[in-house]
Amino acid sequence: MKYSWRELSKRALHAIALLLLLNLMFFLSMALVFAIPNNDVRTNVERSMFLLDREGEYPRIFSSSSHSMLDSATDTLMIASALKGEDVGTFYAAMDMSDYARYWHGYQVILRPVLRFFNYHEIRVIQGTSLLLLLTYLLCALAKKGWGGGVEIALAFTFSLCVTNFFIVPISLQYANMHFLMALASIIALWAAERRWNTHRLCLVFLVIGAFAAFFDLLTTPLITLGMPLLLLLWQRAKKTDVMLRNELAFITATSITWGFGYGFTFAFKWVLATLVTGKDIIADGMNQLGFRMSGSGNSAFTISQVLMRNLRGILSLRLEETFFPLICGCILATLILAILLDRTALARVPRVLPMLLVGAFPYAWYCLLRNHSRIHNWFTFRVQMITVMAVACSLLYIVDIHACMTTIKRMIQKQSK
Repeated sequence: MKYSWRELSKRALHAIALLLLLNLMFFLSMALVFAIPNNDVRTNVERSMFLLDREGEYPRIFSSSSHSMLDSATDTLMIASALKGEDVGTFYAAMDMSDYARYWHGYQVILRPVLRFFNYHEIRVIQGTSLLLLLTYLLCALAKKGWGGGVEIALAFTFSLCVTNFFIVPISLQYANMHFLMALASIIALWAAERRWNTHRLCLVFLVIGAFAAFFDLLTTPLITLGMPLLLLLWQRAKKTDVMLRNELAFITATSITWGFGYGFTFAFKWVLATLVTGKDIIADGMNQLGFRMSGSGNSAFTISQVLMRNLRGILSLRLEETFFPLICGCILATLILAILLDRTALARVPRVLPMLLVGAFPYAWYCLLRNHSRIHNWFTFRVQMITVMAVACSLLYIVDIHACMTTIKRMIQKQSK
């Protein structure tokens, strides 16, 4: 559906108004939690710092690979920043965040009140249990034919989590933020699709998701809050409707742009707001850091191939020079060829998965855009590739009709037996 410039301008103004309201809510919520006296959280902050100090900055779980490494250094920062300076006001503390003002630190809206009652170890238990329950609900919803598309899509989702070493995510404050939001966004996307929301309303959903990603995140894996819900929507659209390729590409473009606008606007708003409240030039700091994270300088300047290779190695903690990774690619190619040979309709379904494969390429565009950050922090940025794994799995499930292939094989066996 085409819109006039007047209609597009009207919708853009609505989106900006919505973002302004959201950012005002973010500001007030941060001010509210930093109105809690330090004495209410100090005891559990100190206990938590002791536990984190004993654990070390970057402990490795399950294996010696760097991709099994916790970011306890950032968890320490998150816990420590829950204590505001004694000589600063509530609004200043909420915006300055111990001289780390370019991020919103929205996790404090949850973390600071929780620290009144629990220490780091206890918060880990609560967080891990909550995240697993939320993902269990999502997977059960996906397994329903009417809502998510069947058991196969739930298995694909689970596989994408496992391949990107999800197992350590629930015990890390730093990693869990975006996984919580990704799961919630996926549930909301499925709920909205079930009610047949149009593209405009879905774009508003992704606008809000992008804003919340910028509010809570410290630049870990925000892209999964776009890619995973979008893939679930594309899967539903491919299974239930006979849409044209150009319409799907337009849908991907619209939802991605609105998510990006919500994400970027919320970051920029924080820089402006923090500059006004603290009197520091947070705008300049944010722009300098953005330039550095995108390209780096000196020893921190990396080529695109270096960045891509380092993040690719994170999948299953494999090394590309070993044979397992090429074996996976070979198995995928062999499966496609076999399906096309056994099922004549399989080839006709290939164009329908191109939109999903396009979304599957998003992580590599993200790595190219934020080269420096994606190379230095590859030990957690590699998890963005769960989008790629999910896209490939969904594409294979859509192309390969197992029932049709098995029927062809049975016919071949019966023909040979005669």
